[in-house]
Amino acid sequence: MKKTLAVILCMALIPISALAKFNDVSSTDNSYQATMHLAQYGVLAGDTEGNFNPNAGITRAEFAKIAVIINGGVAGNSASGLFTDLSEGYWANGYINAAAKNKLILGYPNGTFNPESGITFAEGVTIILRLLGYTSGDLGNNYPDAYLEKAAQLGLTKGFSLTANDLLDRKSVAIIADRALMCDINTSNSRKSKLITKMNYTMSDECIILATQAESRDLMADEVSTSIGTYKTKLENIGEYVGATAKLVLDTDGNIAGIIKTEKKHKKIAVENVAGKELSYRENGAASTIKFDNNYAVYYNSSKSTYADIADEIEEGMVMDIYYTENGGYDYAILYKSDMEGPSVIYTDEDKYTYGTPTRVIRDGHESALEKLEKYDVIYYSKATDTLYAYCDRATGVYEKAYPSKADISKITLSGTDYQLETTAAVNALNENAGAYEINDYIVCLLGKDGKIAAVVPKGKETSSDKCGVILSCDERVSDGTKKYYVTCLSANGNEQEFETDKDYSQKRGKIVSYSFDEGIFKPSLINTSQSFSGAIYQPYKAIGSYAIASDCKIVDVAYAPAAGENHDAIAKVIELSEITKTALSSTDVIYCKTENGKITALFLNNVTKSGYQFGIATGVATLSSTATYTVDVDGKENTYSVNFVTYGITKNAPVMIKVEDSRLLSIEKLTPITTSGKIESINKNEIIIGSSSYKMAKDAKIYTCVSGTTDFRIVSADDLDLTKATGIKVYSDTGVSSGGLARVIIIAVKK
Repeated sequence: MKKTLAVILCMALIPISALAKFNDVSSTDNSYQATMHLAQYGVLAGDTEGNFNPNAGITRAEFAKIAVIINGGVAGNSASGLFTDLSEGYWANGYINAAAKNKLILGYPNGTFNPESGITFAEGVTIILRLLGYTSGDLGNNYPDAYLEKAAQLGLTKGFSLTANDLLDRKSVAIIADRALMCDINTSNSRKSKLITKMNYTMSDECIILATQAESRDLMADEVSTSIGTYKTKLENIGEYVGATAKLVLDTDGNIAGIIKTEKKHKKIAVENVAGKELSYRENGAASTIKFDNNYAVYYNSSKSTYADIADEIEEGMVMDIYYTENGGYDYAILYKSDMEGPSVIYTDEDKYTYGTPTRVIRDGHESALEKLEKYDVIYYSKATDTLYAYCDRATGVYEKAYPSKADISKITLSGTDYQLETTAAVNALNENAGAYEINDYIVCLLGKDGKIAAVVPKGKETSSDKCGVILSCDERVSDGTKKYYVTCLSANGNEQEFETDKDYSQKRGKIVSYSFDEGIFKPSLINTSQSFSGAIYQPYKAIGSYAIASDCKIVDVAYAPAAGENHDAIAKVIELSEITKTALSSTDVIYCKTENGKITALFLNNVTKSGYQFGIATGVATLSSTATYTVDVDGKENTYSVNFVTYGITKNAPVMIKVEDSRLLSIEKLTPITTSGKIESINKNEIIIGSSSYKMAKDAKIYTCVSGTTDFRIVSADDLDLTKATGIKVYSDTGVSSGGLARVIIIAVKK
């Protein structure tokens, strides 16, 4: 044992970078911080196996070396010792000689030193006090009581219950010595210095340790960002102190040699979302919220800021370390960028379990489960929240250009839109590698959380919905004397894009087509839409009838499709299933539906949301055999339209819905009356209650009043309506209420 400890002490000046952690010292041990500090300063070290041996005893020779190092000295002549029991060449001769000359450790009256004897509690405390500059002149000759009392006053022995003659072990020496290093040296000078300065170290002002390279890629591997500047360090355990308030122990080169941590209560949380001053988070898996004042101090990107200044930059998956004052008040917080791992792509069912079994799965912004993830989902994992995030957005189109070149690619243009590449997998699929996509190829890209391309669907693996859509508009342009044709298409996966084509496809506007590409040229083919599809809508399950809606299928509602010969563009938009108020879709509601493997992969509806319509009252109607003039009041303003068509059933004062584009009336339809009974009980922007029945109102519902017996219609808001004057009511819907129709126009008769 003595030989082993001698070897350990001989290693006390090994490079700091090797002094990271000890196998046998846990972060929960009361000696942990002290042991780490003394290792960082080169005072103590472990054995060749990485152990500190905290419970082993310590000899007088070993303590002599510790004292000399702390005193800032070097070993003296090691060839022979000053004491009779030190043999020539003894490993500690130089340290014992230096300690004796500086009167740190004295020998015995018989001329011996007893180097292999253990050191007692009283002896160890006395040596530490001598290092601090205390002498018998300061403490008197009442040994050891006066020395033990002074040590207690300085806080060196707090928590110890040893007697004067009890032998010290290594962990106790580490604790006492570490405390002493932060004590003032006993001197008559008014300007006090800490004991640690004897080792040529200096102390910084108190600061906050903000980041290492693990938190900020702007830092080098050996750099640490603090609230008072950036420093270099060789400390391998520096990451343990990130977020802490501390003083820095700096060596002669100004590099961090040690950290003196100020203990502060804090908690580390994982951000879920932010709404104004309220932040939702998870701590150890439990969900909660916290409110911040705008002026609260927050450190982000190694700079001090306020919550108000950085609130817009806080994102889901970020980590925040919140520190508190001694009385429990808010002190400061440190915000770290997202710790997301990924992205990875699900190519097979086994890929779903890349990150084990997380406590939460968020897919497309909604709570989900592992079994609901699908092929080609792009996934990320947040260790802080133990949450798996899945994204199923796609970008499809013609691969037009690579930047800065195909051989060194970082960005591409896809049918006129630029996308950054996020992964090497995406790069390899689009660069000059064998088998990579070529310029003018049609490609399907999988987008990650930031809208960057995480992967590209392999050639030949595209689904039919990737090449299916509704043609919205057509255009002709002349370039360099050559006429070129273009179409704008809204695909089944929700992408609206313009493609160059081989001819004019104006007659296919509003039609559902499949398409292929030849050298980047779009070629559409009409899809047979005569097949019938209908079914009940199950909102919670995102299903229609017995079919679930596939993740990459967006519901496209075609608001307007021009008739043959009409020179108008089609109108369509992507909608959510929740926007459909109907409880079921009929065959007339569905233009085209494609199903594969029990899922709906393409769905085009016939204006089920009435998107793009305006609602009002036809205050004037004049028709001929094939032409008509309609005057319509919308929001209290009348407009007159002359059109080359007649819609039968439209009479003066009839509630209608109209579609207008560029001041041209495209269509006009009569609304459906709702049978009601009773008086108006209440009305607001969401519903109207008549008698004992409640009717849902559209967000843009129009409320008109007219004096009983007249047709003087006046538009009013629900808030301005005086129900005490109401004498009657008529409610009109876009379709039957039982089918999910909404109240669109309400006419209330009022007293004069």
